Amino acid sequence: MKIDYRLLKKRCLDPIEAFHEEGDLELTENGPLIFVDRGAQVLGVAHLDTALPYADQFGIVRGDSFRGVVCPHLDDRLGAYILLDLLPSIGVKTDVLLTVGEEIGLSTGTHFVPRKEYHWIFSFDRSGTDVVLYRYADPALVSLMKEYRFKVGYGTFSDICFMEHLGVKGINFGCGYVMQHTEWCAVDLDDTVAAVSRFKQFWKNNHTTRMAHNAKPSTEPEWYSNRLRIFQDPQPVFSQEPLHGCGKE
Repeated sequence: MKIDYRLLKKRCLDPIEAFHEEGDLELTENGPLIFVDRGAQVLGVAHLDTALPYADQFGIVRGDSFRGVVCPHLDDRLGAYILLDLLPSIGVKTDVLLTVGEEIGLSTGTHFVPRKEYHWIFSFDRSGTDVVLYRYADPALVSLMKEYRFKVGYGTFSDICFMEHLGVKGINFGCGYVMQHTEWCAVDLDDTVAAVSRFKQFWKNNHTTRMAHNAKPSTEPEWYSNRLRIFQDPQPVFSQEPLHGCGKE
């Protein structure tokens, strides 16, 4: 599996507007939503907004037993690269949904109305190499993940948390980056390749299987209200600069 550094750099540093031509663009009240229809029955989701303001920083690190990248926007531009470029290059066919607003808990994925019925949805928006299932977890799905040597971890939020209305299971796969939300965010690409290789086998054996999900009624989760409260605070403890690509209308 070959990583295209040039293309990865482009995905990491391009403005959100550069992705508009990748598919069908919908402008929601929370920002753009881009849908790429590849005729698949599995949907991959990635967010284009980033936690830190835009920075033209992308470094490649190579050693005797290490190959990596340092870039503050790997979360989740690495995920976008995996969905748009890496998976097709290894024969994995999925539709793609590109969102914004994930970093402030207002993912435009909430507004996605599918044109067809999917079998399951997924993202690569996770540090490390485990998987998280959020409210999609049940004994059968946890067992299935373990069959493919995925460690099931704990997570708080990603785009797919707001997409239970699709009625199918959602899985967030770790893609290897660490120190997300900092200028030193980095990834060991060998970890990325290993995670994507396991995903390929999982997809190969399960992309034709519909994994139904019944959304559980709930009130607004505590992590969500806390996250919104931080960004609505007139004097937050961190920079008040707008997120890259997520300026107010």
